[in-house]
Amino acid sequence: MRQSVRLSFVLSLTALLAASLLTGCNGTRREGTEEPVTTAAPAAKQGGPTTVHIFHRHEGDDFACPAHHAHEACNNTSHWLIAIRANYYSLDTITQALDFEAKLEPGGTPGKDGKVSSQRHVMIHADEGAPDAYVRKVIEACAAVGIDHVEVAPA
Repeated sequence: MRQSVRLSFVLSLTALLAASLLTGCNGTRREGTEEPVTTAAPAAKQGGPTTVHIFHRHEGDDFACPAHHAHEACNNTSHWLIAIRANYYSLDTITQALDFEAKLEPGGTPGKDGKVSSQRHVMIHADEGAPDAYVRKVIEACAAVGIDHVEVAPA
């Protein structure tokens, strides 16, 4: 039962993201041009939400993306970054980072599988044109570590 609820939750959030991206993402850019790296879990405070940013790398001396520069869709997944509090993660390392976040606010009743859900809230801010696979992976990682409170919004 719990797995079907989580799958339903993931599908609902994916549909919400698709609707939000189609209705008005503004493509706001963020500072920084660092490459994604695996980092130790960042210091975080309890009580506030965790914001996960999915955004396109910014052009600089060592990087250029003709498609993004021309305001066209960039389908090159190596050009997209995932960040939590200025720490960059890959698709392979985001689950570990979200597991750390989930443990900041444990709570809830254990499910049939023995997992206890987290009380931590996650807000996913995805830039216009962000690959669906990135958003989906973050949502799936939240479900895998027991974070049930997830919001998706255009950045």
